[in-house]
Amino acid sequence: MRLEGKRTIITGGGSGIGNAIGSRFSSEGAIVLIADISQPTNDLYSGDYFYRTDVSDEKNVKQMVDYATELMGGVDILVNSAASFTFGGVDELGKYEWMKAIAVNVIGSANVCKAALDHLKCNVNSSVINIASISSFIAQPNSLPYNSSKGALAQLTRCLAMDFGEYGIRVNCICPGDISTKNWYKRGVERQGKLDPSDREGFLREASSNTLLKRVGEPEEVANLALFLASDEASYITGASVVIDGGATVGFS
Repeated sequence: MRLEGKRTIITGGGSGIGNAIGSRFSSEGAIVLIADISQPTNDLYSGDYFYRTDVSDEKNVKQMVDYATELMGGVDILVNSAASFTFGGVDELGKYEWMKAIAVNVIGSANVCKAALDHLKCNVNSSVINIASISSFIAQPNSLPYNSSKGALAQLTRCLAMDFGEYGIRVNCICPGDISTKNWYKRGVERQGKLDPSDREGFLREASSNTLLKRVGEPEEVANLALFLASDEASYITGASVVIDGGATVGFS
């Protein structure tokens, strides 16, 4: 019960990593509101509460935070896991693709932090966790909007940690590598067009071969890391970008 009574908002919590984090936090006693553009399906963790949210819409985000605080009485933890998986090379991208990635992956996280800031200030050891990516600091083919926006999210994390430090609010980001989710598989196939989308096992074998541990990660493993960063056990950690990638980027400078 490391998060007993902790009032938590998780954006993008309707699926994938965000959903696993919600389930893990709940098992540790947190009260969880899932904020997602889509309602979680029945086979996923659905949270204590749900609010349909487009994080790129500042007004909608404020409404969500107002709803969350009315129900829960405040906010202790934010997890920004909502993401736009937008890919392509510079020769094929238009303004729409760029703005979609930036609006969700960067401005969206900032919108949630802005809306919840006054509530976070009221608590001891409040925590913000942004879900970035190893794409924040490595180059990948035909991935300009995604990688650029995730790089900006890692920098946003450091800047927020500096600005929020005086209030005792910790801000960190998690940088996952290959984690077995539906969106990861979809974007991997799109990025690596040479692969047969129907050959999931072949895709997993190739992805696994790029890690030191020779496997891809599971969403629950990212959730375990998020739990640590949200808990009092990480009370002196802020401004950090924590990599969880099975060693895939050990050789990158």
